[in-house]
This record gives sequence, C-alpha cells and structure tokens, in this order.
Amino acid sequence: MAEPFDQPTVRLIKSQRGGDKLFESGSFFGVQRRVADVTYWLCEQRGVCKARVHTKGMVIVKRTNEHSHGPDDVILQTIKQHVVSVMLVSPDIVQKQISDAISIIGKRDFPKDWSGLLGELTSKLQSGDFHAINGALQTAHSLFKKYRYEIKNQTLWEEIKFVLENFADPFTNLFVTTIELCQTHKEDIKVISILYESVLLCTKIFHSLNYQELPDHFEENMQVWMEIFHQLLQLENQLVETDIDTEVGVLQLIKSQVCDNVALYAQKFDEDFKDYLPRFVEDIWTLLVSTGLKAKYDILMCNAIDFLARVAEKNTYKSLFEGEGILLTICSQVTVITLLGLLLNLEEGKG
Repeated sequence: MAEPFDQPTVRLIKSQRGGDKLFESGSFFGVQRRVADVTYWLCEQRGVCKARVHTKGMVIVKRTNEHSHGPDDVILQTIKQHVVSVMLVSPDIVQKQISDAISIIGKRDFPKDWSGLLGELTSKLQSGDFHAINGALQTAHSLFKKYRYEIKNQTLWEEIKFVLENFADPFTNLFVTTIELCQTHKEDIKVISILYESVLLCTKIFHSLNYQELPDHFEENMQVWMEIFHQLLQLENQLVETDIDTEVGVLQLIKSQVCDNVALYAQKFDEDFKDYLPRFVEDIWTLLVSTGLKAKYDILMCNAIDFLARVAEKNTYKSLFEGEGILLTICSQVTVITLLGLLLNLEEGKG
C-alpha cells in the first residue's frame, strides 16, 4: 500500500525545453525514468542531493532520502515577488490554481518569511475590482483554512493575531460593501454572480478566522455580521438558481456556510452569541421546512439540521424546541435525506 503524503504540495510544470519538472515543497525534480504508470524523479541538484520521489499520476507513492539542501530559495523569492500580481490578472480557473500554489508556499513561509503577502492581499480588498478581490479572497481562504484543523499553539495564535490585526477591518468593510452591491445589482446576472462568489468566500474566511477562539474584532462587530447572516438565510434570486436538480447553486452554498458559521458560534461562543440564537433558530427552522428535497439542497439541509441539533442538545436552549411538531419535523427531514441517499447509492450500484 502506498504511503500517505501531503499531496497538495505537488505541481507539474514544463521546463524551458518542454520537459516535465516536478515542484514539491520548494524543490524541483527532473524525470529519471518512467516504468509503466510510475515516474521516477531525481532532485535537480543531483550532484549534491540524493532525494528521490516516485509518482503515479500526481500522487507521490514513495520517497527516498531527504534533501541535503534547503528549498530553491532564489526561485521561490522570484515567484513570491510576482505571483500575486500574476494571479489577479489571470482567468478564473487559472486564478484558483495559482491561489492554491500561493497557499502551498505560504504554508512554509507565511507569515515569518512572507509578511508582505498579507499586505498585498489586503490592498486588493479595497481596490473595487471584484475579479482581483475574489482572487485575493480565494488566496486568503486557502491560507487561513488551516486554522480550522491545526492544534492550538502559541505559534499558530501569533499568526492568527497578525492576520487579524492587518486583515480583519478591511475584510469586514468589504463584506458590508459587497452585500450593499448585491442589492444594487441583483438583476444583473453577470455582476451578481461575481458578487455572490465574493460573499461565499467571505463566509468561508469568517469560519476560519473564528474557529480557534472568538477574536476581539468579531466580538465587537458581531451585530454587523449576524444581521447580514440573517439576511443571507432569507436571500432568493432566481437569476442564479440552477436548472439541474443535482447542481448546487451559489445561494445554497452561501446559506449552508452561514448555517455552519452560526453553528460554530452556538457551540463554542454560546455566552456571547445567546442573544442572537433564537432568531437564527427561527431562521434556520423556517429554511429547513421550506426547502425542497432535490439533491442540490442536500448540503444545505444537512448543515441546517446540524445547527439545530447542536443547539437542541444544550439544556439552556430546550425552550426553543418546545413548539408542537418541531423535533418531529427535524427527524422526518433527517429520515428523508437518509433514504434519498440510500436510494441514490443503490441506483449508482446498478449503473
């Protein structure tokens, strides 16, 4: 069985002569040979380094020896100087790929050896160019989402503190401005699609920045964020609704992320969040019972149920669920979703 490796650090690029190179964790590898579906790679500094990797497709299945040198710093410094500017003028699909590459380098260098990255991203939030803004938000999301799963430690918290001090204010201001623009341009499909993408990225970044503990900035601006979250749960716009029953639309993704965000607050910051909770229980309960059973709503339904379940398990909030039929309806929705999932798996098995 292949050993598990951190696959997101792997990128295949072309050399000046058109050959393949592998870029992995700051070092380049050249092809040694190919046997069937396995490619054998040598570190480019082969005279001084014996590091080797074997890949199947883009998956590293074996490593031999460690690098006897640091990453190719000259190349990395050049990349870091220009990569954000290149990303922000690239087409959307390329922009996301470059954003992922930035997060790979940032995993090693940010913020200690790449403190200027955050300033570049923050400046774009205030540019008014939503193509550039979405690129900056996508990169920020890629950089910050590790806060959701890394174990709390001093180094991590110092990084989060640095991010909050430099990013939080313009981030909140952007979110408020974007919501206002969504109302202004709600009937322009081209503009509103870009704006909704910004909103979605903002809701994802909010989750990452709040995951470890409640930052002062978001505690002070809780009313601003929660009022907008309330609006988003009720947001409808037929222009961006998908016609395919299995294709999740951007509004479903936004509402699903909002459910996830308020569930985080209800579970981890209940004392600070308690005044907002009853309204969200009502909002999400209404959303749950009014949403259809098409497959494109599954993620939204699951996150809505998860929020209500997290709240219901706390004795403090039992009174919010004492209405006739509330828990029965939640159980019914869970049963329907489970049965639909089983039926779908059976159909796929027949195929």
